[in-house]
Amino acid sequence: IRVSVQKFLQLPFWVRKFHLARIKPTTLRVSLFVEKAELEPSSQWDCSATLYLHNLLQASTQTEAVIHDLESESTAIELYLTISNIKICVNDDLVANRFAYYSSSGLEACDRFPLMMSSNILTQTISKSFDHHTEQNLHSSSQHR
Repeated sequence: IRVSVQKFLQLPFWVRKFHLARIKPTTLRVSLFVEKAELEPSSQWDCSATLYLHNLLQASTQTEAVIHDLESESTAIELYLTISNIKICVNDDLVANRFAYYSSSGLEACDRFPLMMSSNILTQTISKSFDHHTEQNLHSSSQHR
């Protein structure tokens, strides 16, 4: 067994780390003594936020990123996904669904949480594909009769 050479442990120059620009993760803190739950800033993303992002990525048909800052450690990006011909900003969607909050920008307190749509785009996409699949099955079963 040998100790790895430091140069070997460094990532190649073409590999970059990215982070979502202007937002920071939140987590749900539950106090059993006070019987209260609050969203608080966190240093890492909750598994519920990563699962939500994973589901968005699975439902998307196109992915785009806008670079904001090139830092030495990581590059800040705004991530855009197209789901059912609707383009959404993942950064804003995570804030709207309370998985994140806007970090140090010049926004006023009333602008920190965007308005949420009345229905979830991800649910619409899944239900539409389910309805389409069910409709195809019903149509094909009626042809076989």
